[in-house]
Amino acid sequence: GDEILDEEIETYHEVARAWFRKHLKTVIGNVLTEPKLNLAVQEPFAGGLFKKGLSESEVETRLLKLGVRCRGVTTALDEAITPEGLPDPLATFFKRLIAPSQKFPEKYFLPVERTRLALAEGSSQTAEDLSDEDAKFLLSQFLLTRILCQELVLRPWTCSIGPPIPPGKNEQGNLKIMSFLLYRAACSALTADGTHGAAEEASVRSEIGKLPGDEEWLVEHTTELVPEMKDKFKEMIDRLHAHLVAKRRPKSATGGKAPGLSVETGEDA
Repeated sequence: GDEILDEEIETYHEVARAWFRKHLKTVIGNVLTEPKLNLAVQEPFAGGLFKKGLSESEVETRLLKLGVRCRGVTTALDEAITPEGLPDPLATFFKRLIAPSQKFPEKYFLPVERTRLALAEGSSQTAEDLSDEDAKFLLSQFLLTRILCQELVLRPWTCSIGPPIPPGKNEQGNLKIMSFLLYRAACSALTADGTHGAAEEASVRSEIGKLPGDEEWLVEHTTELVPEMKDKFKEMIDRLHAHLVAKRRPKSATGGKAPGLSVETGEDA
């Protein structure tokens, strides 16, 4: 296909961000407007003379609230990523994004993407025989890593969600925790064994930064939430990919691609 240019990436990045923002504005806006909301978790401890303790029930409440907000994000995206809801210009762009032998801007790919797509040194062209799994990886990295986790959840004030200034430290901490868990789930959805490590990009993780509370404790106590979000993300990306390739192939070739999904017409809203 024709080379994707830097300015095209920027333009469609904007279009995709606006598409997601419409669906996520409420759930993320709520996190910004609740100054008393604290999603930082750690092992409960008794208070002392100068330090307020953290009770077991308070930790449970925080975990529940965290789950509600993270699930709010995946539910909103699930409603956005449908054949009917996908803006036409994005559908056209995504078909180019996942086309075999596609040339990208020189600095587009993250190290983890270069490794996964086995790109030759100095090359930014995808393989002639790009697999369906790698095509889904490209879609997910564009939508879930770059737009959802790095921008809309981590820095909503730069994306026209809430006031255009950074919120307080507590609200930023809550957004970091959400971004961390959503990114972990998105990475897990992209690997054959369902673990996040092979798809996680160090620069993205360091951009999310140090989390308030105890990260290890958080990970141990979200072992149901993260796989649940992972499955949701996987379904969304599978559905989007099936829709894009169904439009590209003759109707007879779509057999078994996406059961129960109207990918041909996109008319049944």
